Parts: sequence; structure tokens; C-alpha cells
Amino acid sequence: MALLQLITTGTDREQVACWGPRGRFRGKLYTGPQTVGHFQYASIADVGICRFQARGFFRSEPTDRRRGSPHCAVILQLGETVCYELNGQMVLLPPRHWIAVDQGNPASTTAPNGTDSLILMLPRAKVVEERTVLDAIAMRPFAGDSGVGKLAWRFIRSVFAGIANLKPQSEAGVADTICHLVRLAILESSGEDSACSQAHLLRERIKAYILAHLRDPELNTARIAAELNCTKRYLHKIFEMEEISLCDYIRRLRLENCRQEILASDGQGKSITEIGFAWGFNSSAYFSSSFKQYYGSSPSAYRKKELSAAVVACG
Repeated sequence: MALLQLITTGTDREQVACWGPRGRFRGKLYTGPQTVGHFQYASIADVGICRFQARGFFRSEPTDRRRGSPHCAVILQLGETVCYELNGQMVLLPPRHWIAVDQGNPASTTAPNGTDSLILMLPRAKVVEERTVLDAIAMRPFAGDSGVGKLAWRFIRSVFAGIANLKPQSEAGVADTICHLVRLAILESSGEDSACSQAHLLRERIKAYILAHLRDPELNTARIAAELNCTKRYLHKIFEMEEISLCDYIRRLRLENCRQEILASDGQGKSITEIGFAWGFNSSAYFSSSFKQYYGSSPSAYRKKELSAAVVACG
């Protein structure tokens, strides 16, 4: 389970350890005089997430200063406009905006009126394909109230709010969804305007919306079309490149998550039906028949078979 931990600074100039060891940022935080603040941080699979609430001046200095750090930082500004500085570049970041920066570089934050932000450490390879891409977008504010940026904003905030209830078996999927949404938001703002890139982007936006709402039994093509401002017919046309229908894509994702949870939840008091309903199915009969269609046996028989095989392998 992802657990929040707390670091609080004092009121004098000082140097404090900053989120670790699994929080993905390893380094020191230098504070100015009359500076107060605290961090609540946790790890979700390979993603570090932290809420930073403070007032004053801060300078972070990573331990690993190598160019090409394996992680990049994404900062979502929740409240008050603050000034960030990185490599001589300065940017004013207003509320409901976010930036992506190289985690391997020192940075400073000036927040005389206070700041409230969410900071994420994401695997670079899952967010940008090349270092030049990150260099091009570093310190560039992205809006969190439109397009995929809005979807990413909502999802990340909801994850942090519910982090205490996040199950271990769900962490990898949640972390991948965060990375996927951030990557799409960057692509959406990259300025590509060819018909091919626009179709690819819409397809990725469809997938992102599905991932973010997979547990909702009301998720359907009409709702997705309304959210993405297109017709259901166009939605299906765009998704033809996947060689699977949109409805089957949703069903397959739900079934795979159910399969993983069925194997991970044995002995935890959660019934097969509860697992199916938790992933958006609203009929136990339909869930069971769909599961058998994809995996060759009913959910309960599948669990029994896999657990028996695991016992034999360990014996």
C-alpha cells in the first residue's frame, strides 16, 4: 500500500533531506530565513508523488547531477502563483497549470505568499522518448483546465486524495495511467497538426479516458464521444486502427484487471462478484461468461487452477 510520509522544515535557514529513499527525488532542500513548509510524499510503483505546501524560498539540489536523469519532475500548481527558476530560466506558474522539468538539475522556488503544489517524479522513458523533447518543453506552463491536461490534472489529484486506499495490485496500473496522461498532454500541446498525428492523438486520448474511468459502470461510447467532443461514429472510425472494437477494448482491459485482482486477492475476503463489479461490470453472469470467453474458464475455476499450479511450483 502507498503510504504518505511527512517532512517538515523549521523556521531558520537550514538543509533538510528531501523525499526518499523511495520517493524518487534524492537530494537536499535548502530553505531561506523565515521559511516554513512540509512535504507529504509516497511512492506508487515507479512514480513518486508529493504534496508541497510552503511559504518563502526553497532551493532543491539533487544528489545525482548527471545529465539525462532517469526521472523527470512534473509540478502541478494548486494554489497561488509562484516563481520557479531552473538553469537560468524563470517562469511564473499560476494555479491550475503545470510544468515538466529535468529531475537532475537544481531548481529554486520563490513563494512569498505561499505555495501548494503536487510534485511527481516520473520515469523519463514513459513520458518523453528523447531528451531533446524534454529540453524543448522544460519550464513551459501547460494548462490543467482543458484537453488531456485537464484529464491528467483530475486523475492525479484524485489519486493523491485516495492514496491511503490504493491497493498494492492497483499501483502499477495507476502509475502507468499517470505517465500515459502526462505524455498525451505533452503531445497534445506539441503543435503537431497533420491528419495522421491528430488521429493518433485522439486515439490516445480515447485510451487515456478509458483508463481513467475504467471502474465506472456508466463508461460507454456515448459518454466518451461527449467528453472528447466528437460523434460516436467518428469515435469508432478513429479506433479502427486498433483492430479491436472500442467496446471490446474496454471489456478486455476490465477483464485483465479483474484477472490480476482475482489472483492477488485470495484469502482477503473479496468475492469474485465484488471484483467484477469493482471494475465496471454490472452483471455477475455477464462478467463470468466474458471471463470464460477470454481465459477459457470461469473466474473461480481460473483462480483455483492458478493457485494450485503455484503450490505445485513452490513444492
